[in-house]
Amino acid sequence: MPSRSVDSSGPASLEWLGMLSNSGAGGTGGASRAEQVAAQLEAGIALGLLEEGTWLPPEAQLAAALGTSQMTLRVALATLRGQGLIETVRGRRGGSLVRESHSSDEAQFERRLLQTGTEHLRDVGDLYCAVASSAAQLAADRADEPEIEHLSELAASLRTAPSLSEHWRTASRFQIAVGVAAQSSRLTATLLQVQVEIATLRAPRLTSPEQVEDTVAGIQAVAEAVREHDATAAAATARSNCQLEIDTLIEHRLRLLIETEGHS
Repeated sequence: MPSRSVDSSGPASLEWLGMLSNSGAGGTGGASRAEQVAAQLEAGIALGLLEEGTWLPPEAQLAAALGTSQMTLRVALATLRGQGLIETVRGRRGGSLVRESHSSDEAQFERRLLQTGTEHLRDVGDLYCAVASSAAQLAADRADEPEIEHLSELAASLRTAPSLSEHWRTASRFQIAVGVAAQSSRLTATLLQVQVEIATLRAPRLTSPEQVEDTVAGIQAVAEAVREHDATAAAATARSNCQLEIDTLIEHRLRLLIETEGHS
């Protein structure tokens, strides 16, 4: 078990969790508050905002960041334990640890993708393309040197990601970082909301090496356009990347439908 000193309780992590809560993640109609909080934390794990093998912030801090009570948070944490996403250690130096992902998660991704209609995916895609292209354009105009370097580092780490799950987490973090580099809190919050939804639909079994390579190349092209302050190229490339990802999700859903009908 990792040392208790290794955690995700820093100010940056709590700030991201607060933005995650405000983005509307987990706001499914009819869901209880505890279910919404559980969905927000699950999204934080899927995006890598809560990293595998690290401790969650203390309950009081985590509840405050998510705008909920500690009692509601505890119900949400129990849900995540049941899903195998976290484990909890009791005692004075205890807490909740984000577990490493495992292959059984794949069925959840595929089930969610099957349950998401094509029309909804297209709607998400329209929003994603519009916001991502606007953020990239503004980032090319506004980003300072540290933000440009951060985007370049994320793009470079994407090629050397040790696993498919880490590849997609890094891709999501890049999209959110573009919003930050655009220096627009609204664009960043909307990109975060979109990434929350998309991150839980990427079925690992259906992801091809070609899709991984296309994602790497597309993100590197956006990072380079921002570095060159080429707003037109940044916007066009970001839009193309988003459209390709949504088209691929729709294609994967169709494949799952065909497989399901073949087994019925």
